[in-house]
Amino acid sequence: MKPYLHRLSRLIEQTRYESLSPVSIERAKASFLDTLGVMFHGSRTQSSQVMYSWAKQQKVKGKSTVAGAGFKSSALFAALCNGTSGHSVEMDDFHKESVIHPGVVIVPTVLAVGEEVGASGQDCLLTLVLGYETMIRIGMASLGTQHKMGFHPTATCGIFGSAAAASRLYGLKGDKVVHALGISGTQAAGLLEYKTSGDWTKRLQAGMASSRGILCAQLALQGFTGPPTVLEGPYGFLKAFSEKYDAELIDQGLGERWMMERISHKPYASCRFSHAPIDAFLHILNRENLQAEEIEGVRVEVSEQAIRSVMHPEERKYKPETVVDAQFSLPYCLAVAGLFRRVTPREFERECLRDESILSFAHKVEAYPVETFTKLYPSHNGCRVTVKARGKAFVHEVKDSKGDPEAPLLSREIELKFKGLTDGILKASSQEKIIEAIGKLENLDSIEGIFREND
Repeated sequence: MKPYLHRLSRLIEQTRYESLSPVSIERAKASFLDTLGVMFHGSRTQSSQVMYSWAKQQKVKGKSTVAGAGFKSSALFAALCNGTSGHSVEMDDFHKESVIHPGVVIVPTVLAVGEEVGASGQDCLLTLVLGYETMIRIGMASLGTQHKMGFHPTATCGIFGSAAAASRLYGLKGDKVVHALGISGTQAAGLLEYKTSGDWTKRLQAGMASSRGILCAQLALQGFTGPPTVLEGPYGFLKAFSEKYDAELIDQGLGERWMMERISHKPYASCRFSHAPIDAFLHILNRENLQAEEIEGVRVEVSEQAIRSVMHPEERKYKPETVVDAQFSLPYCLAVAGLFRRVTPREFERECLRDESILSFAHKVEAYPVETFTKLYPSHNGCRVTVKARGKAFVHEVKDSKGDPEAPLLSREIELKFKGLTDGILKASSQEKIIEAIGKLENLDSIEGIFREND
């Protein structure tokens, strides 16, 4: 049997737009617009401003747009900047079973290379689906265990998806696609150590995966080689990055079931593992008409992975020192949900981190791992929330969060999210032009100009 990269490369090279399901096409458009929104909003974060300053200093010319920054650069630099900014808001899309955020890696690649080569909208939609497919299937093969090993799967798996998308747009054929993916496996990287200090490296890792994937495709185009067994080999990716894995998931139903149809879109500006508890908590508050001052305590029961993601290290979850700390703090997220009935980027601005009302409420929250929800992970990120108030205990369970395929955001909700994220950055007319362009993406002869901002 040929290595898995051969099977993936055949899909990447041979799939035609007509092979995609209508659902995949519509979901691809939704993720395209959704990711553009988080990229634009993320362009205003301090980490993005640092990245842009560095990129400008390199004086690299190119055709690829850096969203919200007012300049163009090479495909490599634009993807690095856009991937980094897109992952800074924690509102980018997600795939449950693979535990990855594909949009902030694949969309920057498709945009950067698409603008560089003058790709059509149809080509970009197809490439987007193929990039997601590659990245997600490799993530699924790790059985949700990369986090447990200390790795950031959006970054480690993302480079494969980026290389797949870039390979298709650059027109790589046969073994060159295999080599692009093989090189990618040797360059995969991404650690969760940002949790200990709340720094910016998680954001950077998404941008690096996008940029490096393009580099791998460019090298393969020139004749550079990579190991075809990089996924399943004795020294390969799955063995190195996973506690346990099932390589057969990589090509199970390949070309028949499109992973794009299983994408989740975020309604809240926080780690996805906090979303089910937020949903359950808000449901109780609305159902019982509870006010924040009435709440005595909140008990959350979730999976072990959720505890690792949004409750450790504990001291930084109850008193976040950085924006990243707060984005990955379940107590903080439930506190702002209880106090403001929303969890948007504005609740994670630096001045909010010192709000005594938020910090006081956060100390009412406790969370515990429960075997029921641990067994459901990674297919479902469920929870049970119990709120103590008025001398009673109010309970609600959530199996799938709002925005998951089981409870998807509507097209109108995605558009409103985009407008909310880009208010003050784009003119209303520019917002409408981008929404219209994405809605008719398959009809565009070229994606050049899709980034026309405030014209």
